[in-house]
Amino acid sequence: NNQIRRPILHTSGKEFPTANRNTTPPKPLTELLSEYAQKLRLKIPTLYYGSLLSLIIFCLFQIPALLPLIRNHLVCSTINLTNGRVHTLLSSALTHATFTHLAMNLYAFHLFGKAVLPTLTSNSISLLSFCTLSALTANAFFLLVSPRGASCVGLSGVTLSLLALDAKLHPGKELAFVVRFIPIRLPAQHMLTLLLGGSVLGT
Repeated sequence: NNQIRRPILHTSGKEFPTANRNTTPPKPLTELLSEYAQKLRLKIPTLYYGSLLSLIIFCLFQIPALLPLIRNHLVCSTINLTNGRVHTLLSSALTHATFTHLAMNLYAFHLFGKAVLPTLTSNSISLLSFCTLSALTANAFFLLVSPRGASCVGLSGVTLSLLALDAKLHPGKELAFVVRFIPIRLPAQHMLTLLLGGSVLGT
């Protein structure tokens, strides 16, 4: 008999199991991610396709031969705008140079995107329209206040806009984040202030 015998604690004539008796193995991580992606594609396509495109572009970013193409069409800069590549005001939002940058933005994109979706829907505003306008506005403002030759990439402008709306709707809502392995909890309004300050200072 190869069945594993589990210890039983005996206390006052009663038997108490020392561990959860549920021996059903959890689903593989790949299966869980696949199920999540399928549900997201059906329920919130903006989050699904925005995340998918960001992941694809990040992978392309790692190929040196494609860097000139990425620089010309997936980076928001005064040089690109001067050369008529206005589409970079939007396409640059899906570009991330580092995995940490990508992971943080996608996490915030999903977290705040889901949080504000009911409010947007009830006001007949699509999440896609909100995110598109946020990307265009944030990148245009960045170029306006930055020195000539500056450039920017990433979903930060979109995620900050989503956070700003969430903070306006629920200013006392506590949000948790980690800085150098130190867990911090702050009301949404205070976190928005810190992130906006960090973005302005270029941190």
